[in-house]
Amino acid sequence: LATGSLHSFVRELATVQTFINFALWNEPLFGRHLWYLGAIFYTLVIVYWIRKANAVRWLTLLTPGLLILSLILGKYCIVLLGTQVSYLYVRNFFLMGLPYFLIGHLLFEHRERIFARFTNRVFIACLLLFSISTVVERYVLEINQVNASNDYYISTPFLACTVFLRFAKLRCETQGTLVTVLCRIGKRYSTWIYLLHPMLIGAADFITGERLHFLRPFATF
Repeated sequence: LATGSLHSFVRELATVQTFINFALWNEPLFGRHLWYLGAIFYTLVIVYWIRKANAVRWLTLLTPGLLILSLILGKYCIVLLGTQVSYLYVRNFFLMGLPYFLIGHLLFEHRERIFARFTNRVFIACLLLFSISTVVERYVLEINQVNASNDYYISTPFLACTVFLRFAKLRCETQGTLVTVLCRIGKRYSTWIYLLHPMLIGAADFITGERLHFLRPFATF
């Protein structure tokens, strides 16, 4: 529907390179954001067998290296390598699925000790710090014209952990009705929200149009 040609759509799918990218790099056959499904499937299979071998801790030790490599090939590829690297080599199970899954596993394993120290003041301080540092990173890369098109900055994992820990610490059942409803939505429907969110962005683009394009971020949100 988006391309206007079913024939060209099928022709693009029916290539060897398409299936190689799908098998190796989790590039979806359609819907670019659906790389996540392949990545999380591969990650779960790998972690399953690593747990069988009692080697999760050793795999976790690789996490910083995987994050650094994803930055070198990702947002900082133009700075460090002098060229734009395809998102295929970054947005996959190896450089995004595994490190973030292992970070989540580590936080869960030590959750009580982390929650005891992660007060509201710490949350606010970290939220401000990593939000500002993300904007600064983007600004510096933009003014030097080296802001690669890939996904995240140095600050992003820290900002993600900050937001994640704040919501993980919530005792949803003891909160008000609104928080309880939001928690239920998050637990039950987060995957569907992710799968369908580009449709909502497309609808927001259609509604705002060219004349009201400045309202796009608000309409999308």
